[in-house]
Amino acid sequence: MKSTWLISLLFNEIKIDGALIDAASKAKSVAPDHVAQLLRKNIKLDSEGNVIVTDKEGKQRYTDSADPMNVNQLVEEFLSGNTYFKSAGPSGAGSTGNT
Repeated sequence: MKSTWLISLLFNEIKIDGALIDAASKAKSVAPDHVAQLLRKNIKLDSEGNVIVTDKEGKQRYTDSADPMNVNQLVEEFLSGNTYFKSAGPSGAGSTGNT
């Protein structure tokens, strides 16, 4: 019994951390694993095993349009407020400026 519980716990942790790291990577974070660690407290699994975004009280968060917030939206929100975690963009030979 104890090993089944442990396997389930590890699977849940991997599922949540994987979703966060994947979203942070897609959003071009310079440190996806660090972003995942910082946002981990805002994620949990619902009764069906789906990853959901939660508020400080553990309740599911919603967007301004009343849709459930997803992990990608949470990461984008975090990165827009913490720009030092976001990649600066192209630089070097072949890059173009905004001038």
